[in-house]
Amino acid sequence: MCARRRDAAEAHGAEEIAGEALELKRLRSFSDRRELGIGLRAEGALDWYFDGDTEASARDAIETFRKEYGEDLTRTGCIRLRHRGTHLASLDCNAKFDWVCEGAVNNTLSSDTGIVALNDLKADEGAFCLWDLKEPVDSLPDDEGTNFDNTDLACSLQVSSRSTFQCAYDPKTNKLSRHRGKRSNAANYPVMGSDIGWKGSAAKEIFLTDEDANDYFHCHYTPSNSGLLRMFALQHMYERNYPGALKRKCGCGYKFMSNLVSRCDCTRSGKADNGCAKWHSTLLTRATKGQPVKCNNCNRNDNL
Repeated sequence: MCARRRDAAEAHGAEEIAGEALELKRLRSFSDRRELGIGLRAEGALDWYFDGDTEASARDAIETFRKEYGEDLTRTGCIRLRHRGTHLASLDCNAKFDWVCEGAVNNTLSSDTGIVALNDLKADEGAFCLWDLKEPVDSLPDDEGTNFDNTDLACSLQVSSRSTFQCAYDPKTNKLSRHRGKRSNAANYPVMGSDIGWKGSAAKEIFLTDEDANDYFHCHYTPSNSGLLRMFALQHMYERNYPGALKRKCGCGYKFMSNLVSRCDCTRSGKADNGCAKWHSTLLTRATKGQPVKCNNCNRNDNL
């Protein structure tokens, strides 16, 4: 469950309560008309607090909302934001639901550049998977072979000068560019586990060899930690009949796709396939800025 943190003093006084009501209106305007769980929950019958901060009582705010939206608001243990009927309604705290979070910490991960993100909600590191075959059309059933290759390896990993490859992406123009491979790029193999974020003994394992350079590749990533299982097991083993002999390798942290591939499909979370927003594409290119990666399907106009 996500947290909406407040200083203890903010939970008291008419001015602070009015501020909560104003913030609620702003959140409704920003929320893409989606129903969302917000971090107001009860620990006891009357002991309401902002989830994540048990010291900041939310009782005064709840009383204000109860007068506005009715007694049913507190029937269960949590609160949800609505766009039909009343603006707020009750929600089971254990319900499978989308919860909106507000950052409460300062992110100093980029402090060496002089940048400190205030009130940051640190994002998941996500994950990615790369599948490859020598001949997907003959190896995969039905039409899955013709739709298999959705990416090219990065230009530094292209070793054949016979063809051109869409191996580079420019986020400023949002376009891929074609380049021929070079025999000298064979020196960039093997791609090791350490190059794509594997730790411990796995860092010394080989992720790609020069024999893989001319394979066809399918790339999929998720910006959320919960999306890995759906992406790996459901989408590419259950919904698609990929054979067991197919090479498939995954890594934690989608930032490690930099210098590996030029583009990749996106699955937002474990909730459902696809669903990535345009701003996910911005996050991807920012995370892979050394060799930017294009998102193939980040096309939703979502604010959240």
